[in-house]
Amino acid sequence: MILGALSKLNRKLSLQQMMGIVMLVGIGSFTTIVYFASSLDLQENYSNPSGFDPYTVKIRNVVGYNPESEDASIAGKRESIKEAFKHAYHGYETYCFGQGELNPVSGNCNPGILDNMGLTLIDSMDTMLIMGLRDEYFRAREYVRTMDFNKDSSISVFETNIRIVGGLISAYEFTQDKVLLAKCVEVADKLLPAFNTRNGIPHGIINLKRGISSNPSWTGGSSILSEIGTLQLEFVTLSYHTNNTIYAKKVLQVYDTLKKIQPEDGLYPVYVSSTSNGFSGNQITVGGLGDSFYEYILKLSVLTGDTNYKDWYYELAEKLDEGLGFKLKEDRYYFAEKLGNQIQHKFDHLACFTGGMYALGAENIKHIDKNMYQKHMEIAKGIGRFCGDMYEKNPTNLPCENVRVSNSDIKMPNHAAASYTMRPEAIETWFYLWRYTKDPIWRDLGWKAFLAMIKHTRTDYGFSGLRDSRQEKPLKDQTQQSYFLAETLKYLYLLFCPDDVLPLDKFVFNTEAHPIRIK
Repeated sequence: MILGALSKLNRKLSLQQMMGIVMLVGIGSFTTIVYFASSLDLQENYSNPSGFDPYTVKIRNVVGYNPESEDASIAGKRESIKEAFKHAYHGYETYCFGQGELNPVSGNCNPGILDNMGLTLIDSMDTMLIMGLRDEYFRAREYVRTMDFNKDSSISVFETNIRIVGGLISAYEFTQDKVLLAKCVEVADKLLPAFNTRNGIPHGIINLKRGISSNPSWTGGSSILSEIGTLQLEFVTLSYHTNNTIYAKKVLQVYDTLKKIQPEDGLYPVYVSSTSNGFSGNQITVGGLGDSFYEYILKLSVLTGDTNYKDWYYELAEKLDEGLGFKLKEDRYYFAEKLGNQIQHKFDHLACFTGGMYALGAENIKHIDKNMYQKHMEIAKGIGRFCGDMYEKNPTNLPCENVRVSNSDIKMPNHAAASYTMRPEAIETWFYLWRYTKDPIWRDLGWKAFLAMIKHTRTDYGFSGLRDSRQEKPLKDQTQQSYFLAETLKYLYLLFCPDDVLPLDKFVFNTEAHPIRIK
């Protein structure tokens, strides 16, 4: 269904390109109108040697929106979050521009998980556009134009997709700058050999230069559920913009295979064979290794309108509630994990995203099934409150990597899982819940978390994770994660923006918080 619609959509878009486009786009610290030249081929007819003229993009206030009518305290909070982003990015830009990630304690650089592949730079580009940071964006864009992704190193297919492909495709949709689309295609093409397996389930690691792929030894040679199930938004969108169906075909085949081997209880083990149609091991979780598989089924249905994926998501969402969902103190909710037949009452901060997922799912069935809408929205709120407790249980008001539930109470983890790594998932859920409910509790939780970040993680160079958030004065882990700029600060900023800035009926966010326009 999706593949059949791609060519029609592209013909319509091509007609718009011939006529010229005036797009209303909800970005910036106010709603903005972005005007493009009548020809969207920005690589031609300009004197700039790079082929891109920044002055073809003009940003101004929309007539009818008056920033002065907004609560000054809300605008002030949004500006504070923007300043935090500028501090974090300027530290990276000054000391590590084009490299992986900043060491915010020393001012040195870390290669990051993608081996110095401009990780923070690309991951931050659409956040710059959303916040109206033109100068930073254009400097980043000029660097991307010169980048060579033909690296002789083995890196994660999943992380490259959500951060690099996702970041480039999102920035392209905002700007229609074909340099970004070309770079996106360049990277995606280098990921395609990972799909050359016996059953089309992609390997998790690939050497970008040699095209040799494999799975890590620690998985026993298996692929990971969350990784193979979190490629679909980006690759389907790339097929839409390039009119090349190869990207969509590869990732939708993965879903076809996973649907065929779905367990009877609907709970997917996290390790999937790339040689035979089956699973290895019996670990089940919506935290790390399982998480975004469920998220992307829902978001693909929202992105494309395909009812097959919509039905599949609601089936799995119900199965998760039945098999792993637990209430705590009436208004708290969490998902346990399962190992074989044993339930383990452990909840990762990574799993806090499920509140936003259930809220988005509830909103998209609101006028079809009111009972399911109410049930799923209550689950979303319960997760939002539970994740708020994960913050407030610690003296830093910042969460650990996971918690356990025992005797109807949240218990902090041992030292190995006590770190705070700047994750966005709780704030992501609070953002969705604010948009859909307007309950001020969600903004309050977000603001408290932001103040805690300023107090405990800010350095002279940027922001650092913490080694143990259970301590009153924790040591810093010396890493400024790229997703802190791509996700954490972006969701905080949007939490205090008007609803017409990236409206949720017009955009869907990939799992790295890169917004993609609903097709």
